[in-house]
Amino acid sequence: MATKQLSPVTREPLVATGANVSMEFPVSADSPFSDGYDIASERDALADLVAAATKDETAHRFAKDQLRAFIERVERLEEEKKALSDDVRDVYAEAKGVGYDVKALRAIVRLRKMDADERREQETILDTYKVALGMA
Repeated sequence: MATKQLSPVTREPLVATGANVSMEFPVSADSPFSDGYDIASERDALADLVAAATKDETAHRFAKDQLRAFIERVERLEEEKKALSDDVRDVYAEAKGVGYDVKALRAIVRLRKMDADERREQETILDTYKVALGMA
């Protein structure tokens, strides 16, 4: 069991100070050093610090790997999205080459995405506005 050794001059515990840090050295009555420094206690304290740092490092590495995995998944999905977008553009270009109106095709695709009730509501509103403006 480590006991605090007192300084022979001030009769206070041995303390190291510097850079705004103050800490007591572990001391022991059976220490081979004249100031009672206990190297075994210091070794145990350092082992605890290393173990804590290893746990933090492992958690940090896990978080870093997890973050990298999320980013790589998003990047792959973005690549797939771009490839699909290019495919859709190619289909519209092909339809235009055959003589279809691409704006009309896009409008039809947009309308088909809506459910039937929403589409009827949009058409009713559009017809109402056209009548109000004398366009019907």
